[in-house]
Amino acid sequence: MGLLREELSALYNAFVQGEPSPLPKLAIQYADYAHWQKRTLKGEALKRELAFWRDMIGDAVPTLDLPADRPRPKATAYRSAIYRFDIDPELVTALQRLRVNKGATLFMTLLSAFGVLLMRYTGQDELCVGTPVGGRSHQEFEGLIGFFVNTLVMRIDLSAKPTFRELLSRVREMTLQAYAHQAMPFEKLVEALFQQRNAPGRTPVGVLFSLQNTPQRPLKLSGMRCERIEAAKSSTRFDLTLSIKSSGRRLRGVFEYAAEIFDADRIERMADHYRRLLQSIVAEPNYHIAGLSLLSEVERHQLLVQWNDTACEYPSTDCAHELFETCVGRSPDATAVVADNIQLSYVQLNCRANRLAHLLVSLGLERGAPVAMCL
Repeated sequence: MGLLREELSALYNAFVQGEPSPLPKLAIQYADYAHWQKRTLKGEALKRELAFWRDMIGDAVPTLDLPADRPRPKATAYRSAIYRFDIDPELVTALQRLRVNKGATLFMTLLSAFGVLLMRYTGQDELCVGTPVGGRSHQEFEGLIGFFVNTLVMRIDLSAKPTFRELLSRVREMTLQAYAHQAMPFEKLVEALFQQRNAPGRTPVGVLFSLQNTPQRPLKLSGMRCERIEAAKSSTRFDLTLSIKSSGRRLRGVFEYAAEIFDADRIERMADHYRRLLQSIVAEPNYHIAGLSLLSEVERHQLLVQWNDTACEYPSTDCAHELFETCVGRSPDATAVVADNIQLSYVQLNCRANRLAHLLVSLGLERGAPVAMCL
């Protein structure tokens, strides 16, 4: 789009003045790039690239299991919605200092933090995130208008309780390797490694991350004022996409999400958690990632105080089993306990407890004898 704006500005301004095109003749065309890609990515070269990605991703690609607000539909294209948020300049400056100290890029730092957020949401310590790359690996491609973008699959290893600095080193190494093999088209990768799809409606990679930090030159047409208008996007093939745009010292984040799966307030909360996680990272980069704070004070109070305020007055003369039997009489069919796929009502649990008590008595247990419990 930057090239398109530059060339449109140059041509328009020249033609208004009655001058010929000021653009130099292209040495190659987009079709030459397509031919080059088809010619180079075959045979042994294709096998080497596939071998690298098979080793990077592994045979069992972990599917991200994000908590959803509704069951996933069978369709593979969803109605999309957008949520925008800002990252303050002070926090951006602190992130820049952190990434410089580790020899990493801002992209690597923000991707690492996004990986931590996804881990905290899913409980998974190995996950795959897609990211778009420019794909202009040769200088001759720099002046061509055309679709060079490719999607790389980033496998993030969050196992063994690393600190954020340690995770950043892992992500840096993984990213550099992936960039060195970015010529592998995503479509061919899907063919080779993602043939066994998961449940209906699942895409090979359900979550994307991108950082857009290429300077965007404005469109300058002689005698005209040009204004950029964001076009509304109606559908998405991904569960969740986090795009971060660099604007001076400020970062602007955009969550695009599948509206059939997620509610707006969940995504708004996720954006707030991401911001707070970044603040925790710059404050304590040597702290292990599972312990980094992402809760607001309101959420922390709700979890630790409000939802735990369950104190209740009970008769001091009754034993615990007698109080339970009172519940059995009051709500016999209400659910008393859930374990995996098993649910027991109060009356069912009481019957099991009585059977166990009779078994212990039959084995010679007497009043006052200790009983070991395995929990």
